[in-house]
Amino acid sequence: MKQRLIYGVLLAFLLSPAAAFTQPREDQEPDNPDASESVQQHGNESEAPQNHEPWRSSASAHAPIGVMGDHMHHKGEFMLSYRFMTMEMDGNRTGENRMSTDELLFFPQFAPTIQTVSGTQVLSPGAFNYMVAPIRMRMSMHMFGGMYAPGDRLTVMGMVPLVRITMDHITRRNQLFKTQTDGVGDVSLGILFRIAESEHHHLHLNLGLKFPTGSIDELGDTPTGYNQQLPYPMQTGTGTLDVVPGLTYTGHGSIFAWGAQFLATLRTERNERDYRPGNVYDSSIWGAINALDWLSFSVRLNGVSRDNYEGSDASLTSTLVPTADPRRRGGQVLRLLGGINLGSFDGLRFGVEYGEPIHQHLNGPQLEEDAYFVIGMQYAF
Repeated sequence: MKQRLIYGVLLAFLLSPAAAFTQPREDQEPDNPDASESVQQHGNESEAPQNHEPWRSSASAHAPIGVMGDHMHHKGEFMLSYRFMTMEMDGNRTGENRMSTDELLFFPQFAPTIQTVSGTQVLSPGAFNYMVAPIRMRMSMHMFGGMYAPGDRLTVMGMVPLVRITMDHITRRNQLFKTQTDGVGDVSLGILFRIAESEHHHLHLNLGLKFPTGSIDELGDTPTGYNQQLPYPMQTGTGTLDVVPGLTYTGHGSIFAWGAQFLATLRTERNERDYRPGNVYDSSIWGAINALDWLSFSVRLNGVSRDNYEGSDASLTSTLVPTADPRRRGGQVLRLLGGINLGSFDGLRFGVEYGEPIHQHLNGPQLEEDAYFVIGMQYAF
């Protein structure tokens, strides 16, 4: 209930600025008599919003670099982008409580429970002991993106990720081992459609698709044998076609800028290994201040909620290691991030953002998040 309230507040914040938008009336006379002559000379060009204000070249005109799909472009404009993201996880957590490695390996574990109409139902009764525990994990991603605006109200975008994942483990016999995977992740394509815009406010629709170009067949050497199917978080893809709808609001003043975004990643099907990763709901609110025309500082609050998986990979044993249990993949994370934007230098921008979780509630045991870092550049022309 607590996390639902958090996301409800974030969504309400996102939608509330719509009332601030003003639409000009067709029969409204311009205050400047010369304006009517200008409208006649330029014809339909007056229908497009005039977005060439000086603030658009300021550093805070774009959201923090960790926010995707935050801005649109004028008709005919292109933008190329590169981002490097890394996420560090260290130690295990169940609910809001941390778990030691000894607890994971030597204390009795019980199967997760689900809520039914009649009450709480145990999925797999009985206690067991894990033979392997994850210790830490690092996921890094190189993201190559592009945007193009065929019109002032529409921008199309795409992104290709290159993923590397490493995870350290320990067994009940105190044996350490590491698994690593890398490759292309799930490629995404989408559109941004302007819903409304005024002098200080902007609201657009995000709508995208993620294609199953990443791998769900990654293998590795483990104490149980060579070339073993690796657990869910070690796969570079999901194997599912995903729909990604959302809304983004941005606002600005002479010095300050602010915004909010809500995105959902909705899985449409089970993959070839007979499981469907959980849906993901991502909300952000942020504020930025211009220290100089080319330098801004930002603060962002980012909440992410993930559902458990549906189905399971028959080649994985859920009682061997927690990462192989599809019922231990969900949870909620709330991050606080600080960022710096540099630009615009003839269309070139740079950004960096770092954050750590201030609250986590995980359907564990599973690895808890420790740090999140993004650095990137964007070039518009």
